[in-house]
Amino acid sequence: MQVGILVNQTGVIAALVSLSTVAAGACRGDVEREATWSDDDRTFYALGAVVARRAKHFAPTSAEQAIVKQAIVDSIRGLPLPVSQAAEEKRMQELAERRLPMVAAALRVEGEGALARAAREPNAVTTPTGVVRRSLSPGTGPSPGPNDKVRVRHEGRLTTGALVTRPKPAVVDIATAIPCLRETLPTMKVGETVRLTCPAAQAFGVAGEPPRIPANAVIVSKLQLLEILAPGAATKTAVAGGTP
Repeated sequence: MQVGILVNQTGVIAALVSLSTVAAGACRGDVEREATWSDDDRTFYALGAVVARRAKHFAPTSAEQAIVKQAIVDSIRGLPLPVSQAAEEKRMQELAERRLPMVAAALRVEGEGALARAAREPNAVTTPTGVVRRSLSPGTGPSPGPNDKVRVRHEGRLTTGALVTRPKPAVVDIATAIPCLRETLPTMKVGETVRLTCPAAQAFGVAGEPPRIPANAVIVSKLQLLEILAPGAATKTAVAGGTP
């Protein structure tokens, strides 16, 4: 079965941002709503978020989202399906490729919104490169130089809430870190914790690091500077600021 659909790009972007919010719910969630949920409820919500993350690659409109939901319900109920998944596999690939520009546009809209919200937070400062920085707790130690290696705790997330950097101590070579960290770390004092909202250009760029980090991804980070390492110090872990 082949259905021709005229896609309105604005509607696609709005729908895709909506899907991003659904996917994020598995990570962030609505506290009031989740207060009455059982563990199984949370697991099923996370299952829905998994479906949403894949559906996002097709930039579905609201009407197309309804078709996806119907397919899920029909499949769960064991009803005869009007299409063959195997037969549609090639068309699914082609559709995802055709809609890549819409996905990129939606990510830009979503990222701009995240940056604007971050800039409105108390004590937030926007740097000339567009990085939004907010100090969460001050530090009392020295500041590193641009060529130092430092130990940090860096929790980086996409605007969907998906984790891209494990929040555990790791070593960063400032000179080779992503631009957002390269700019921020020399301005921090040991012991300080900041929240950063990094534009794509200051994070992983227009290319991203698929499939973990999509193109044009804004990264929201909680960054703590733990220590400045002595020159030549042996380290077990060295990262450029992103790889978990």
